[in-house]
Amino acid sequence: MKLFTNETDINVWFKRAIEKNAYVVEQPSTNPAFANKKYRLYEGLNNGQHGRMILPLLNLKDAHLFMISTYNTISFSSFEKYGKDTAEKREAFKSEINKRAKEQVNYLDFWSRLATDNVRDKLLKSQNGVPTPVWDNHNAPDGWPDRFGHRNGKPDYTPVREFFGRIGKYHPYQYGYGAYAYIFAAPQPMDAVYFVMTDLISDFGTSAFTHETTHVNDRMVYYGGYWHRQGTDLEAFAQGMLQTPDKSTTNGEYGALGINMAYHRPNDGNQWYNPDPDKLQTRDQIDHYMKNYNEAMMMLDYAEAEAVLPKVKGDNSKWFKKIDREIRRPMDRNKLSGPHQWDKVRDLTDAERITPLNTIDDLVNNNFMTIHGNPGNGRYRPEDFTPNSAYVNVNMMAGIYGGNTSDGAPGSLSFKHNAFRMWGYYGYENGFISYVSNKYKAEADKNNHGLLSDKLIINKVSKGNFNTLEEWKRHWYEEVLAKAKKGFESIDIDGVHISNYDELRPLFARAVQKDLDGMSDPKIKDHFKNTVDLKSKVFKALLKNTDGFFNKLFKEDI
Repeated sequence: MKLFTNETDINVWFKRAIEKNAYVVEQPSTNPAFANKKYRLYEGLNNGQHGRMILPLLNLKDAHLFMISTYNTISFSSFEKYGKDTAEKREAFKSEINKRAKEQVNYLDFWSRLATDNVRDKLLKSQNGVPTPVWDNHNAPDGWPDRFGHRNGKPDYTPVREFFGRIGKYHPYQYGYGAYAYIFAAPQPMDAVYFVMTDLISDFGTSAFTHETTHVNDRMVYYGGYWHRQGTDLEAFAQGMLQTPDKSTTNGEYGALGINMAYHRPNDGNQWYNPDPDKLQTRDQIDHYMKNYNEAMMMLDYAEAEAVLPKVKGDNSKWFKKIDREIRRPMDRNKLSGPHQWDKVRDLTDAERITPLNTIDDLVNNNFMTIHGNPGNGRYRPEDFTPNSAYVNVNMMAGIYGGNTSDGAPGSLSFKHNAFRMWGYYGYENGFISYVSNKYKAEADKNNHGLLSDKLIINKVSKGNFNTLEEWKRHWYEEVLAKAKKGFESIDIDGVHISNYDELRPLFARAVQKDLDGMSDPKIKDHFKNTVDLKSKVFKALLKNTDGFFNKLFKEDI
């Protein structure tokens, strides 16, 4: 290097050497624990897996690429893919690339603060291994080229001709795939992410980035070094759980259980999630947020139930259906049999329609759920990769009162719901990791015939205080009610000032009655609109007035 340049830093030299044809964003971590760790492009490429990319990048002629380099990933794309065919357009587009680069590091840094100490440094792939490549799609304005960059009757696509095709990293269009992770039974340096129908540089592109990198990183980092829980499979952990939701998608994830690890959003009273992931700087702060997040939803579910139960006597099916068990049998990716279970969402039987329901405990014990917001009737399997099975979302304003406690592996709907509730009550390390991973598999093998069940997990996590999820949830609902009655962060809803549960109750009584009165009107299509709208307003107001649930939700912690 000294023979050809006075530059002493090869990272600086390489970035300058390719800058005519490649825009490089090297995004460092904001976590002081990761200061001075490798994140630059050349040091991420200079290894046995990615080294073959270096010479093609130095020899670009007509293509205009861009790369986002972090301590965990390197994203590859081109200006041509986004139709930026002039210097002016490319320069203007750089701000959008910079924005997405920051969102990617927001997400990775969130995990660097949340992950347990024993695995945190495994995120440092540029430092300790091979950064995961993230390959954008080739869906350019003139069409998707073939692997040689040719397009029928149109100019060749230079990014494939000069780079992606040359290094063997062209990937074709696949209908139905937004993006996918190329992974192995155990994490490997060859792990990669491919975008297909989704654009990397877009609002949803960042959300998809968090989805696919969950598949790559989770077994190494996200569960304290433990692997997926028995009978859950890959897709139970991304959409509807650890993927950061974005409102641009139509898949129902925005407004479902989730946490914002990537986007900076205004705290404007119209948010579902923490507006600023950087505000949560420690695991304790994240756990505090998750407790407030869950308890706000539980308070609203309680208020809804209390308003509904006296009014539906004799026909519970006006408002509720049931999440039931279906015993597993070997099929497709599932190799397990009973007592392992799937979730079966169904209408109430004739007997259940007239079952006496006097308190929220009755809803919990019977594993009832609201009709509104919950997925349609059917079977929900965590190992079934069809759109609404493993990928099922849990709507935040829907009530799921029980836990559908399993004697073995759970179904996908209850798995996601219970995972968030466990995180909210017992914290990330003791609650979330214990529930979603194989942390207690040895205990199950020794004392429970190999069955890593909900019953075993709640007993271990609660130190013997609870033997079923329903026991625990009944207890928690009572805690939430007691705190709510003492008072919560004051809010204003439709001109009414509210600061405790007794002030909240009349609003729910009116909303529920209005919905019930409209159920016989064929012109009304949404029979739960007033109740859901009220729950949404209250939740969003509480989120706003507590600074994104960063501050205390309840006036007095009991």
